[in-house]
Amino acid sequence: MGLKNIICGLCWLFTGVSVSVAQTEVGYRQKGKVSYYADKFQGRKTASGEKFNNQEMTAAHRKLPFNTMVKVVNPANGKSCLVRINDRGPYSKERVLDLSRSAAQQLGILQAGWATVNIEVVGLRGEVKTIPSKGLLAEEKNGGDERQRAEVEVALILERQRDEEKKMAEDEVRRMAEDAVRTAEAARLASEANFKLNQSYSAGGVEKAPAGFGVQVGAYHNLDDAKDTAGKLFQSSAEEVYIRVMEADGGKVYRVLAGAFDKRATARKFLAVVEKAGYACFVKRHAE
Repeated sequence: MGLKNIICGLCWLFTGVSVSVAQTEVGYRQKGKVSYYADKFQGRKTASGEKFNNQEMTAAHRKLPFNTMVKVVNPANGKSCLVRINDRGPYSKERVLDLSRSAAQQLGILQAGWATVNIEVVGLRGEVKTIPSKGLLAEEKNGGDERQRAEVEVALILERQRDEEKKMAEDEVRRMAEDAVRTAEAARLASEANFKLNQSYSAGGVEKAPAGFGVQVGAYHNLDDAKDTAGKLFQSSAEEVYIRVMEADGGKVYRVLAGAFDKRATARKFLAVVEKAGYACFVKRHAE
């Protein structure tokens, strides 16, 4: 029994799929429609045992052995990519491949959802034989044969694909940073909405009702600044610290006061303690 027949037999034994000799060789070509996986398949187990990842350059084919490397060309726009077979499908006979979202993006078919493409096996066991891209133009000028030109093309695709994957990763990091900023801003606005005018709160946002006099150490238009001062003052003071919300110039002002004393004279004594902690402060009635 020849080696090729043994390979085909092993494919049938381990995958249950009949594979022709041609499909186990570099250079096998096929034409047909492709689509891409829905997001709901993210993280699910593929037929090869791997977890599906929409960000990786993978695809499903009904017969090609797992880890076969396939070049996919979209003749409608000239875009191409390399994918690794790690799943079985498509279950529709009209299609030859189901692609990951990243592969579909590189082929420019996300909006349409499908395309008619040309596919070619360019490697086995997850490896692709290529000529280094820097030396290939000279190779072609000297009249390199068809196989050399194919290897050159694959090398260029790999180089471009790495650049695109790097850009996609950078875009994802930038998107996550922008989302974090928006989330923080939304949280800030929600927090400010919970601090109502003419009310007093602890630094944590719990509504309080202090009476009498306190020692004011600051007034802020930014709630986070008021919380920061209140937190620091609480660490250096034996008295409770409050944030009083008032209106000024059409907006909110957050006053930070420490203590709640019945008499102004008692508040003045505490003022001396706060001044020693390094704060410029004065006595003020809580309700004012």
